[in-house]
Amino acid sequence: WAALGGTTLVMYTAAVCQNTTASLGTGTPTTEAATALCEGTNIRKAYARFPNVGISRIDFRFRLSGSAGTVDWGGYWKTAATSGSVVWQLRWGCVANDEDPDPAYGAAVTITDAALGSAGRLNNFGATGVTLTGCAADEEFFGQLFRDSDHGSDGLADNADLESFYVTYRRVM
Repeated sequence: WAALGGTTLVMYTAAVCQNTTASLGTGTPTTEAATALCEGTNIRKAYARFPNVGISRIDFRFRLSGSAGTVDWGGYWKTAATSGSVVWQLRWGCVANDEDPDPAYGAAVTITDAALGSAGRLNNFGATGVTLTGCAADEEFFGQLFRDSDHGSDGLADNADLESFYVTYRRVM
């Protein structure tokens, strides 16, 4: 008898515009939070800005239904730079019933993505098959997406503006 399984996609808008006012579409930590901005004439779009200074981050969460083994993650971003690479990092902690709802994050997994040759164009990044260490069936997943511009492989000498991101996980029911 084969186990029933499936895939769940959790998609986030990094920020939203209400006329000229931008706000993040996710949670923020008490320090080192990314900022929000609105742009566009024909279509107003919002971005979470990760500057080229230190660490900037956003927080998010969702419920794992069934048991999760691996995840894919990624998103869309843009920059005014036409060269250099940004390092996107993801770390997480999971919480079960009757556990402390403030988990410690594990080690980050990274994606290094090069700027496009044209400034201001949407650029996608992603990784597949990342093992979901420290999480079990039906737990709450607390994630943090961040950029540390001091990371040795982050050579993007400009802001990285995140439009949206996703986490896809495979589950066994």
